[in-house]
Amino acid sequence: IPGYVMTDYIAKHSDKNYLLSQQKRSIPHVDISNAIICYDSPHFGMFSFLAAQSNPVIFNNSCGSWNRIGMHFIHAGARVYISTLWSISNAGATEAAKKFYNQIYQKPLLFKLHESRDLLDGYEKNIYIFFGCHFSTLQKPKKKHWFRIRRTIFKWAVTWLVKSGDYREEGTRDKTRDMSKFLFRKFFF
Repeated sequence: IPGYVMTDYIAKHSDKNYLLSQQKRSIPHVDISNAIICYDSPHFGMFSFLAAQSNPVIFNNSCGSWNRIGMHFIHAGARVYISTLWSISNAGATEAAKKFYNQIYQKPLLFKLHESRDLLDGYEKNIYIFFGCHFSTLQKPKKKHWFRIRRTIFKWAVTWLVKSGDYREEGTRDKTRDMSKFLFRKFFF
């Protein structure tokens, strides 16, 4: 949890001595959680809309990513949410994702997931769960809209760069600025 969250909470509550005596400790795994541990803090999956209000397909290959957060993605409008039921090895996750995305436009997504699952052995064989309609597919775009894509990336990179000054956590601020600079270098210079 970013440090300012506790400071803000303490400032608003009367029993400050109790809260100040609590120590922050790492918790490696929380069962039945709807959070994904990100670089600088947990992300709690509660969404009101996704991907500019479209209906994306989400393949979340992080360990044990099915519980609760999948419901939030589907509720917010995701067409399909694919996730894992328990921890998966990096090698297994990589191979399954490569197989899933290979020729993704040619078959229904559930069939592609089934094919990728066939690469896995042992306890990882039945690790994936599919939320969404079983006959969902992806259509290959008729043409590429590079100008629109670049314009959108530019808009968000500028937004992140401007808003990065509002972040209290130095690490978050620096990572946001680094990401914006990366996007500018990659797509515009």
